[in-house]
Amino acid sequence: MLDLLSPAGDHASAKPARAGVMGVGVPECLYCPVPAETKRWRMNQGQNVILQVVISASGTAEKINVVRSPGYVLSEHAAEAVSEWKFRPAPGEDGKPTVVVVPIEVDFKSSRT
Repeated sequence: MLDLLSPAGDHASAKPARAGVMGVGVPECLYCPVPAETKRWRMNQGQNVILQVVISASGTAEKINVVRSPGYVLSEHAAEAVSEWKFRPAPGEDGKPTVVVVPIEVDFKSSRT
């Protein structure tokens, strides 16, 4: 996996829970704009990037790894977009917000028909 976003911090070393497993909930995306369209993306219409993202207890993307991508340019733009997204944190077994890891698929589709 290619690590494109890994800010330093004390919680970066803690192992996140898997969302939706063993009583841990799933974060909900509250602000998730699609990546802005560019000429390169229009040339790659219909392609997608799969990311593995650590969502913090405060609802931000703390670490982003590329799992699958048709190329570096799309990986970079997908990670950039997701790093700006805001989430409702996943509830842990105790109901309190917890750090989780989730897969996120970013689709690159042209809005033009």
